[in-house]
Amino acid sequence: MSVWALVTLGLFCYSVRGVVEDPSGRPLPWASVVVEGLQTGTSANENGAFCVEVPDSVETGTLVISYIGYAQRQYAFSKKVRYIEVVLRPENIRVPGVDVAGDHSLSQTERIGVKTALDQMDVYTTPGASADLFHALKSLPAFSGDADIASIAIRGGSPREVLITLNGLPLRHPFLYYQSTGGLFSLVDENSLQSVEAFAGPLPPAYGGGMSGGVLLGTRSSFDPRLSIGISMANVNLSGTHPVTGGIWLSRSYYNFLASRMPLSDEAIYPSFWTLQWSCRAQARSCYITPLVLLSQSHTELDLGDMGYDGLIDDEQNQIVGASGGWVSERWMFEATVGYARYRSDFSLAPVLVSNRDERSLFSKTSMTWYMSSGSTLMIGGEVGRDRATADGFYEGPAAIDSFRLSFECLQPAVFAAHRFSLGRLNAVYGVRPVHQQDRIVSFDPRALTEVELNESSKLRLSAGRMSQARSLDDTMANYADHVVLGIEKRSGSGKLSLDVYYKHYKSDLSAFGAEGLVQFQSGWARSWVGFTLMHGRDQNGAPLDYDVPVKLVAVLNIPLKTWALGVNCQWSVGRPYTPLAGTIDSVGVTLPVWGDENGARLPNIFRINCRITRLFKVAHYPLFFYLEAYNITDHENVNSYCYSPDYRQEKPVVFFPRMVYAGIVITL
Repeated sequence: MSVWALVTLGLFCYSVRGVVEDPSGRPLPWASVVVEGLQTGTSANENGAFCVEVPDSVETGTLVISYIGYAQRQYAFSKKVRYIEVVLRPENIRVPGVDVAGDHSLSQTERIGVKTALDQMDVYTTPGASADLFHALKSLPAFSGDADIASIAIRGGSPREVLITLNGLPLRHPFLYYQSTGGLFSLVDENSLQSVEAFAGPLPPAYGGGMSGGVLLGTRSSFDPRLSIGISMANVNLSGTHPVTGGIWLSRSYYNFLASRMPLSDEAIYPSFWTLQWSCRAQARSCYITPLVLLSQSHTELDLGDMGYDGLIDDEQNQIVGASGGWVSERWMFEATVGYARYRSDFSLAPVLVSNRDERSLFSKTSMTWYMSSGSTLMIGGEVGRDRATADGFYEGPAAIDSFRLSFECLQPAVFAAHRFSLGRLNAVYGVRPVHQQDRIVSFDPRALTEVELNESSKLRLSAGRMSQARSLDDTMANYADHVVLGIEKRSGSGKLSLDVYYKHYKSDLSAFGAEGLVQFQSGWARSWVGFTLMHGRDQNGAPLDYDVPVKLVAVLNIPLKTWALGVNCQWSVGRPYTPLAGTIDSVGVTLPVWGDENGARLPNIFRINCRITRLFKVAHYPLFFYLEAYNITDHENVNSYCYSPDYRQEKPVVFFPRMVYAGIVITL
């Protein structure tokens, strides 16, 4: 929610008043009200009422009213019509279109498929997320991960199999861990987001780089001028926006001014993190450009003194610089993206291991779309990516195992062709991506995404395709995976039910299959959803996949009460598999581990209940948000892994985030 107020031109003004409500009559406090074409505006109060001053010289005009999670609307006013009743309707946020000339965009060309569009309010209000995108994604079916770890796995695949892009630029390593409050794990600023689309299974043919699915993000194309300052018990954050010709700039930083002590089996963790993000969208007539700069760094220290280690130090850095732009007409559209990304990680666990990894990539992508008719679209494009990754380190201390160095470069050009058509109740996108791999083998990735409207409230979906991906640093990941997904979606009033069954098979005989369901409900007094996942993932030897989570249940409830908001988030899931320690042997005075069956044991079940209370105030016409959150109310020990003493005689669970209560405030100027 943003608010701004500038001095209007002229000495004589008249007032335009009104009230902003949702379809059920519930007031929308702090909604933004702007006079189109004038540098003046205001925000609604806690009851949704507003009053904006207009220069007396303006006979007629237009008010632009917006509210996060609702569709923007425009209302005409004049000196004779000075009171307006505004009704805003909820709207899911989708991939941004090219709002230059008409509604043509690449996203509209391929908007169908097995995907979930997150409403921005879902990110803001879900307890335990603290307005964090990637943690909020874990409340959806198909997206799993340890309870408190900043990575996302889709249907048993590793986090490396998930494509995540921001304005078309691939994010090299978005799963940063730093602090438990005020934006848990992500380096993406949720205030800048306009679009969040999560794909499980086949992505549209125009997208590649992820074998299990993807998350496509886009920044907002317009902002009201504002400055937002947030202070919590663990950090400080700052975000600012200012209009550039049709665009915005945005920055955000974090600094931990309190050393947070997180007990991990009687140990302590000291994390810190900062990030800076700048983006601007400018357009003129039929052309537009969106540059993006994102810099971030995290630092984590883990005290493991009683285990014989000096401690763990983990540093991660992200650098992303790039731009996307395009040109659009009534029948044609051209889009291009170019960027550079670097991810660097330094890891040490003295006196056992010191290692570092440096990954860099250059990326460019172009596409040309021809709108053949109202129901048919043809798209042809290509991309070239050059990856360079190195990893080198050394082991020392009691184990004295080995030293290693690994490096590779990969030039991966690809072209794609896709066709979208509509025939009656059938909508379909099909296409192919011939991908040139590092070993000079061309992989043809056919993909087809179809939807059939059974009636006005029901859809039947069928998606199938192959997705290829470049090799990872460990050089063991499969090159491609085949997917088949069958699902049904039904809407009833403000509710929605979706059910999908799927099968995924890797080149190296790894496979996963199961079912996922999502029940969503929204009314004037509550927004909630319940998601469940049933999965069975095995490797070629019958052992569970590393990220196999057979059962997962999530329930989210958000209740707005005028100036109050209450949120509850409950998650239960089966723990991930791990390889247990079967014993030890002594070799020349050195104790070496003997491991049991691969992934032959499971971590304990994960269970969490989080609760958040938000209160809206108004201080000198500026909105102020106060929140109080209780994290992991039951104080359940969610085990993420096990650590061992240097002689492997002692085993301890690594437990993150015990019960915590923290508070914070955010004011928008």
